[in-house]
Formats: sequence, structure tokens, C-alpha cells
Amino acid sequence: YGLIRDYYYTKGIVLKAYPRSYKWWENGQDVYRDGIASSGFVLVTDGTIIEGDCLLMQINAPVPNHAAVYIGDGSIIQHFCDRLSRKDELERWKKYIVGVYRYEI
Repeated sequence: YGLIRDYYYTKGIVLKAYPRSYKWWENGQDVYRDGIASSGFVLVTDGTIIEGDCLLMQINAPVPNHAAVYIGDGSIIQHFCDRLSRKDELERWKKYIVGVYRYEI
């Protein structure tokens, strides 16, 4: 979530910090879905993905536990726990996407 906050900060948007424990998805928290609407994001239902959209992913977990930002040209930026942030190809991660959210405030 830190990378997501940093991305939007560079666009002049300050997102809330949410208290969360280490590997919160293993401890019954659903941080992304619990806070995304109150942070100004709406679920995209028309199948589009545009630059700046937040992509929620569910990877070997009971809730969405990963997020990325679409930065255009088929690329995302993402950060996995205990790894460096990186740019990657959207196509490699599409199968994990469980929601596309667009900032609209």
C-alpha cells in the first residue's frame, strides 16, 4: 500500500494510512476492500483499465492481498512484501486481478 500512496502523492493526492499488521491478510484483515471506497476509489465495471487505476489482486490468500497501479503501455508498478518495488507487465498479473478501482474525488 505504501507504493500506492506514493504514486498518488506524486499526483497531488494524499491517501489515508491504514493501520495493518505484518502479513495482515493472514490475520483476518481485508485492508484493501475495507478502505478503498473511503479513500476515493470506485470499482470500474466496464472492463477498462486506464493509467492511474489501482488493481487489487488476490494471490494465495483468502482476501485481496496485493495491489498495483497501471502506469500505461501495458505496465504496472507494484511492491511485494519483503521485496523491492518494480515495474512489470500487466499481462503477467491479469489472472490475479479481482478488482479495478479508479480514483474519483
